[in-house]
Amino acid sequence: MARRLNPLTHDILLSVALCICLGGCTSGAVTRTGPEPTRPDRPPDRSGEPAMRAPSITDGLSPAGRSLVLQGRDQRTAGQYDQAAASLERAIRIEPSQPAPWLELGRIRLLEGDFPQAEQLGRKARSLAGRDTWIESQSLQLIAAALRGMRRYDETQ
Repeated sequence: MARRLNPLTHDILLSVALCICLGGCTSGAVTRTGPEPTRPDRPPDRSGEPAMRAPSITDGLSPAGRSLVLQGRDQRTAGQYDQAAASLERAIRIEPSQPAPWLELGRIRLLEGDFPQAEQLGRKARSLAGRDTWIESQSLQLIAAALRGMRRYDETQ
């Protein structure tokens, strides 16, 4: 006949076992070895930068467009949504065929709770992404978040 533990002892033993199991999952800092991942759909940058680099949302933008998108991102991070939207709308007027300003403006609309507008901006960014899988992925994430915000869960998959 098996001996039954009292509930408190059972909970303590379970907690200790869980801590031991999870303790093995944390091994401190993770050090990457090898080169940075690349975006195979982009040709290497010939401006003196290393050919292998992480993706950037500002790839393909003119200096003015890049500056406005980065300014908009900084303003969004600071919670200045109106100023960020104005910067990104200017970037869209300068470079309407680039997906980055559309994507960033969609992120702002999502934060403001304007889910239908965020969805449309995400769809626009995706349509402009071309073969850029990173932008397409970011656009799909924005669209899914907007659909969840509108409680249209069946469309997020």
